[in-house]
Amino acid sequence: GFIASSDHLSTHVSYACIIAEALTPDSLLSAIRKRRTYAATDNIILDIKYIGSDGEYLMGEEFETKTPVKIRSTIIGTGEILQVDIIKNNAIVKTYQPGTPEFSFEYTDNRDADHCYYYVRVIQKNGEMAWGSPAWITYQKAQ
Repeated sequence: GFIASSDHLSTHVSYACIIAEALTPDSLLSAIRKRRTYAATDNIILDIKYIGSDGEYLMGEEFETKTPVKIRSTIIGTGEILQVDIIKNNAIVKTYQPGTPEFSFEYTDNRDADHCYYYVRVIQKNGEMAWGSPAWITYQKAQ
C-alpha cells in the first residue's frame, strides 16, 4: 500500500495514514499488512470504498466482482481541492475539479478488463497531495 514518509529535512509534511479497526499495535499491524493505508503530504482525510457484487471493500483489498465496480469517496482537505483523479491500470479514467476543501463522489467504471487496479489521487491548490492505496479487482466471467 501507499505511504509517505519524511526521510529528509522536510519533517511533518509526509504522512503514512492507516485505516485500522482500533488504535492498538495488533490492529495497526493488521491494517498495514492488508494495505489499508494511504499517503498524504498534509492532514488530508481520504475515505475510499470500492463496491462490487458481493459487498464493500476498503483500499488495499483484492476482490472479485460480477458487476462493474463503484468507487465511493469522501475527501476532507486542508485547503481547496484542485483535482481528484481516479487511476485505473496506470491511466487516469476520471478527473474531478471540485474547488472546495471537501468533496464526495461516486464513480462507476466500465468493465473493459478482466483484472485491474484502481486508486484515487488528490491534489490541493496549495500543492499538497494524498494517494489512496490501490484496490485490485478481478471480474468474474458470466456463467
